[in-house]
Amino acid sequence: MKLSRSSPILELTHRTGILVADRNQMVSQLLAESLARDPRFEIVAVATVADVLSVVTTLQPHVALIIADLDSGARKGLQVARTLHSLHPSIHIVVLLATVTRGS
Repeated sequence: MKLSRSSPILELTHRTGILVADRNQMVSQLLAESLARDPRFEIVAVATVADVLSVVTTLQPHVALIIADLDSGARKGLQVARTLHSLHPSIHIVVLLATVTRGS
């Protein structure tokens, strides 16, 4: 943190790294672009389990947003979340559930 002499307000110089993982690359990119509008966030979007594990190892994000059915497996995202939690317990993990409901 950096303290300004002219003001007692602290200025944050740290950005929060967020990994967005969705099997649909367009959805992943849209979510990433929405979050990237906030300058406090540094966003990386991926679409496969291999990419999730690679990005976490190299970039060490603070938060991982993972779709539950990553890689088209009904529970693949949950398995990835468990693996990430055991390998990198400091990463905050959010599992996203997608549902499609048609109106009557």
